[in-house]
This record gives sequence, C-alpha cells and structure tokens, in this order.
Amino acid sequence: MRLPCFDPVSMVRFRPSPALWFALRTTAAALLALAIALLCSMEDPKWAAMTVFIVAQADRGMSVVKARNRIVGTLVGAGMAVVLMGLFGQAPPLFMIALALWLGVCTGMASVVSAFRSYGVVLAGYTAMIVGMSSTAHPQQVFDIAVARATEILLGILVEGAMGAIFSPASPRPALEARLEAYLRQGSALAARLLRGEATGTQIHGFFASALALNDAVDYAAARSREIARLGGRLRHISYLMLAQLSAAQSCRVGLDGRAPSRALRGVHDVLVQRAEGRLPGQEQLAAALDLLEQRHRRLRRLCAHRREAFDRAFALEHARNIVRDLQASQHEQAAFEQGRPSRHRFATRRHRDLHEATYNALRAFLAVGAASLFWVYSGWSAGSGMVTIVGVVCALYATRPDPVSGGLGFLKGAGLSALAAFVCIVWLLPWVEDFAGLVVVLAPFLILAGLAMRRPSTAALGASGSIFFIDLVGPLNGTNTGVVQLFNGALTLLLGIGIGVLMFTVLLPSGAGRYVRRLRRSVDADLAAIALHPRRMKRRAWFGLMADRMRARLGLAAALPEATLQRDLAALLGALGMGSDALDLARTGGAPGPRVRAVLRRLARGDLPGVAHQAMRAARHHAVLAGDRQDAQAQAHWHTAMLLWDMALCAREYLQAGAQERVQAQALLTPSAPLPS
Repeated sequence: MRLPCFDPVSMVRFRPSPALWFALRTTAAALLALAIALLCSMEDPKWAAMTVFIVAQADRGMSVVKARNRIVGTLVGAGMAVVLMGLFGQAPPLFMIALALWLGVCTGMASVVSAFRSYGVVLAGYTAMIVGMSSTAHPQQVFDIAVARATEILLGILVEGAMGAIFSPASPRPALEARLEAYLRQGSALAARLLRGEATGTQIHGFFASALALNDAVDYAAARSREIARLGGRLRHISYLMLAQLSAAQSCRVGLDGRAPSRALRGVHDVLVQRAEGRLPGQEQLAAALDLLEQRHRRLRRLCAHRREAFDRAFALEHARNIVRDLQASQHEQAAFEQGRPSRHRFATRRHRDLHEATYNALRAFLAVGAASLFWVYSGWSAGSGMVTIVGVVCALYATRPDPVSGGLGFLKGAGLSALAAFVCIVWLLPWVEDFAGLVVVLAPFLILAGLAMRRPSTAALGASGSIFFIDLVGPLNGTNTGVVQLFNGALTLLLGIGIGVLMFTVLLPSGAGRYVRRLRRSVDADLAAIALHPRRMKRRAWFGLMADRMRARLGLAAALPEATLQRDLAALLGALGMGSDALDLARTGGAPGPRVRAVLRRLARGDLPGVAHQAMRAARHHAVLAGDRQDAQAQAHWHTAMLLWDMALCAREYLQAGAQERVQAQALLTPSAPLPS
C-alpha cells in the first residue's frame, strides 16, 4: 500500500480563482505597506494599508487610473487644507464654513465629470476635511499633518501599484480582445432577435450600457498600455458601429410592423446569427447579401409612391443595408485592431451632465457639514471632529451614485461588521501578539475575507468599507495596541457619522428617482431642440454616446421605479436617439436642407412632436416621389432624405407613445396602418 506523501510540485501548480488571487494580492500589498510605514515610524501607518484597499481594483487599468486620480486629489486636498488653515486658523467658525464650502464645490464638480475623475475631485474635497479637522486642536501643525497624510497615502499607492505590476498580466490586450469579441457576438445576437421581434427593451438598452462599459475598459487599458492607447480609437469606433447597427435593426423591425420578412431580410438575419456564433461572414457573403437587398429595394421603389406597404418594406430594406454595412465596417476595424494598425481618428464620447443635481449635491454637502459642526460644538464631544469628517466623506462620496441611500446603508453595514471584527481582534487576539509576524497572522484572515467580498457585485461595497474601517479601528502602531475604550469611541464616531450622512440624503434636498427622470427627459428635449437649430455642433457618434449614458443612468434607477415605468422611459430614450440621429443626418445630406426638411426641423426645435411626425411623413412622401426609381445622384439624395424623414416620424411616434410628452392629441396621424397623407 502506497502512503500519501507531500508533493511540492502540487503547490507550484496551485491556481487560485481570480477572486481569491485578488484577495491574496491586495492583502499582501496592504500588510507590506503597513510594514514599511511601521519601519519608517510614520505618524499614522494605518493610512498606508487603508489606501491599498481603497485603490485596489480587479482590473489593473482601473487601479492605475484610480491611483492617479487619488494622487492628484490627495495633493490638492492637503494643499487646500493648509491654505484654509493659514487664512482662517484664528477664526474657527470661518474655517469650518470655508472647509464646508470647499467640500460643497468639489461635490458639485464631481457630479458633472465622469468615472474616476469624479472620484479625484471628491477626494480633493474630503482630504481637505480629513487634514483640516485633524488640525483643529493644533492649527500650527497643519502642514506637518498634511505632509504625513500625503506621504502615507502615496506609500500605499506605490506598494499596490508595484504588487499589481508584478502579479498582473503583462498586457491587457488579450483580455480586451476577448471582451471585444463577446461584445460583437452580443450585438449581433441582439440585432438578430430584433429582426425576429423577440428582443426586449431592457436587453436593447442594456447593450447600450455595455457599449459604454467597453469604452471605459479601453480607457483603463490605455492607462497601462501605450499599445492600447494607440489602438483605442479602433475599439471606440467598433462600439459606435454596433450601436448604429442595433439602431438600424430596431428601425427595420418597426418598418416591418409585424409583417413576415422577405428572403433578403432573412439573409441578413442569417448573417447576424452566424456572427453571433463566432463565425465571421466572408466579404463575398456580405456582398451577396447587399446585392440581394439592392435588387429587392429597386423593385419596391417603383411602388412606393402608390402603396404604403411597399414604402414600409423599402424602409426596412434600407436599414437592413445599413446593418450589413455596419457589420462590414466593424469586422474591418476588428481586423485592423488585431493587426496593430492604429486609428487616425479620435472617438470621444459625451456624458450626461445634470447641473441641477450637481447644485443639489453641493448644497447638501455644505449644509450637512455645517449641521454636523454645530452638533459637535454644542455637544462638546471630544471625538466630534472625526464624526464631522465622516459626515463630509459620506455626503461627498455617495452624492454621485445613482442610489446614495442604498449605497450609504451598505457603507454602514460594512462599518458595523468591521467594528465587530476589530473588537474580536483587540479583546482576544492582539494581546497575544508580540511582533509583526503575529500581527500579520491576526489581520490577514479578516482582510482576505474582505477582499473576496469586494469581488462579488452584491457584497463589493460591504467588503470595501469593511476592509478600510477594520484597519482604521484596529489602528496598528509601533509598540502599542488600540484599547477597548478607544475602539468604542472610534466605532461610535464612525457609525454615527455614516448614519447622519445617510440621513442627510433623505432630509436635505432629497433627489428622488422620479424627479431625476423628469429632468432627464427635459435634457433630452433641450438637446433635440439644439440639434434641430444647430445640427453641425454635434457629431452622430457623440449623440449615440450621450444617449447611451442616459440609458445607463436610467437603468441605474431600475429598483427605484416600477418596471412598466422603466420600459416606457427606455422606449422614449430610444425614440429620442432615432430622432436626433435622423436630424443630424438630414443636415449633412446633399448640401442645404430643403424647405420641407427645414419645416420638420423647426417643429422639432419647438418641441412639437406631433407636428414633427405629421410633417415628416408628408415630406418623406414628397421626396420619395421626386426620387422615383431613378438611380442618379440627385434621386439617391431624395430617397435617402425620404428614408430619414420616415424614420424620424416613426421615432417621434415612439417617443410620444412612451409618455415623454403630454401632447398626444395627434396620435391618429401616427398610426402605422394609416394611409400616407397626401
């Protein structure tokens, strides 16, 4: 009988899951940063370890971008704390007002910038709070405190960056290529389902959010790879092409209006299914599909002036051709990316900015810090400055989240769990620790569990806040341990500060989901009017990116409003996307727009959507008659204009039926089965 024996090779072959690997790597980096801070006798070493968990992300590029913004935000915030203390150090009330005002300004600015730039701006606000409130007892030491805090944070960033660079993949390109392929398959499958009439509104708008996620992934990968920085334009162009393909598939389905697709359309569907399965259609196959669509399209154009059904089918075929062309272009861009050929064009995306919400967030942060400061002053609580700091952090950090109350409650739960874990360590475990190795043995299991929680979307906020506050409450220092009384005082400060901060979102200028959606609709209406008046000030891909961001923002409020309201709002946004896209294309079709097109754009500028639909249908019929079945350049321009006008009419109908406008008295004009107005 063979006895089991230890095989060292099996340890080398150990392959932890990505979540476990992230937890182990982040815990090791945090403990290493803590060790360096202790060896250097830094004033508060816990900040180095806390910073590691703050900047750590599953994606290496995200960590790099977040670390860069944290460095800038920390330096700006620490510098502002020194400036404010120098100006108002002898007048504490003025200092608190200036500090609250600075936090409010940063919170408002963070509400109108995107991604980790928002985090950097918020950090500049609450870093000034942290340094400033720590200096209230000894104003003359504010510079030393600012330098110490910045040094500890920079140490944590450097250690996390070094560990990530050592243990992360050398290049983000393979992961990005896999993500791109999955995105292309998802888009092709969704377009095929649209042609069959099986796609749901949530799937369509979720894909628009996926496009923005792909653009974000490109930005993060470009932060750590010059190669991706050169090739990123290709990926952003593919993202736009797939959105355009999906929009064309939606218009094609609307044009069919429940009718069975022709043989030419079934060929387009088969090509999309083939691409969704990972089999690239050949150029000959795509060219054959375009030829078949062209032949069918020519036969239908002869009947369009007399038969509504022929017009609808020709409209569907026109968009089917756009589907195939976008698929061809996306395959060309994908091949160019894989071959390493950089793009000569920049494809920047626009993001939705709600200035009203930004103002609310700024005022709320200012008033919350002011109210917390008054409580501190009149209560005489010795640890009140820490509570004021936590209130400011919560009001600034969660102001930019779609649902700040839910996020803040998750923050509070993480703080509560961290207090329990810190109590276990301080009362039963740390008294037995005599050196740093023992400290590692005690802290590591808790930090690994927190790191695992950070990798699950449902527990990410819990894990992040738990890890940070656990280190904060344990507060490891050289030669001393945190006492039970100090722990209780710190936990009370932490929990009370977070609780008051969350309460402020429901008491001070609450931003309800319904109010946010109404402002979103007003922004869409204003942008449609601006496009109608000045169409050359916005590019089509920028409009797609802006509307995709609005769809993502609306999807972020899915839990706050009924499902029927969500579907209605998303349908309205899709209709607005089509109207804006058509208006932009009309302004760029064959010179100056004609009088009928200008009449449609004037109605769009006034927000008269029933008038847009009625006038666009009449103008489409007029241009279709002018085009006839001729194939010269002028006839092609008339036909293209007719298709754009018809699509605009259908999109206006969808926007109205979704409840985005109150004026629905003209719905009879917008029924697809109604005869064309003469």
